[in-house]
Amino acid sequence: MDIDTRIITYREILDGVPAIDNDDFGLAAKYTERRRETFLANPNLKDYDSCACQLKLAEGKVVGRSMQFYTAFKADGRVYSAISGSTLDVVEPYRKWAVGAELMMYPVFTMTGDFVIAAGISEIALPLYKKLKYSVFEFPRLMVIRNVRPLLEYKGIKGTFNKIVSAVFNPLLKGASGVVRRIMSCRLRRLNLECAEKVPDWVADLALNDGHRFMEYHNRDWLQWNLDYNFKGDKEDVQALYIVKDGERNLGFFMIKERKRESAGALRNIILGSIVEWGTADESLLSEKDLILLAIPRFSKAVDLIEFASDDPKTVRVLKKAGFIPFGFAHVAFKDKKKKYPEAKDPRNWRLRLGYADVILT
Repeated sequence: MDIDTRIITYREILDGVPAIDNDDFGLAAKYTERRRETFLANPNLKDYDSCACQLKLAEGKVVGRSMQFYTAFKADGRVYSAISGSTLDVVEPYRKWAVGAELMMYPVFTMTGDFVIAAGISEIALPLYKKLKYSVFEFPRLMVIRNVRPLLEYKGIKGTFNKIVSAVFNPLLKGASGVVRRIMSCRLRRLNLECAEKVPDWVADLALNDGHRFMEYHNRDWLQWNLDYNFKGDKEDVQALYIVKDGERNLGFFMIKERKRESAGALRNIILGSIVEWGTADESLLSEKDLILLAIPRFSKAVDLIEFASDDPKTVRVLKKAGFIPFGFAHVAFKDKKKKYPEAKDPRNWRLRLGYADVILT
């Protein structure tokens, strides 16, 4: 089957999203005005002739789509431009024609840039990243249950019986804050938390200088972009940055988001909370575990489940003992096209967070 490609550049979307004919499956329509505004606000966007969206066409119809954008990669103190992508999707009957593989090969073989960073990778796409010789970093994801309804639906319990069971068990859960209160020390309770609309310079400094050799470059502009924008703009979709202080001393920060999801893996119709970024000035005073515990009560009551992911075995071990539930894995994929940094294949050299690539915006 012949597969054609249509590339839409950032220059083409400056004045609006172009109309696409034969979008029978609605793939091109997912490049909404909200997404256009978000991608154009990207502080790493420098080349307006670069690809904003690639479409794959077969039998005269749009059957595949991926949205490309630029991020940045920090390696041994140097900062490089890096390619990333969002919402890769292929209509199911056309997947056997390797349309997804063609979409994924474009940033590797065609786009300008020596590095590629991807995150929020689906189970379908994961084997393709491995076949394309990406380094794929896998780290545990944990969750806190606030509402058993979506889990019961996943087990086939629906309707009135679901409501009855949820009414019995949800008060017992008492939200994630009940778990937190049992294990949070008095010292943590005395710390001050402030919700910040503007990202302080010291927050970015913590994110960029934690001792790791490699990381996605989360400077102040990048963090502010992710704080100000998201892809849908629904009222349920919010993100927030909190700074942690002991008196006047800045100890650390964390960033959270809430998203309404029609589907999240096997779960349906939930509001999912995620802890996506964090950093500390002193691990002995404020550990990663401490930051997670401080973040949990900051979510709204509407949130059904809260997730986070960590590559720190100690954090994972302690929170699992406290009742946090294993929930699969988060993945970050990295491609060094010219093999400039062979040590970047080792995840121990990386600062890894759930909030890489487009994960916070999504």
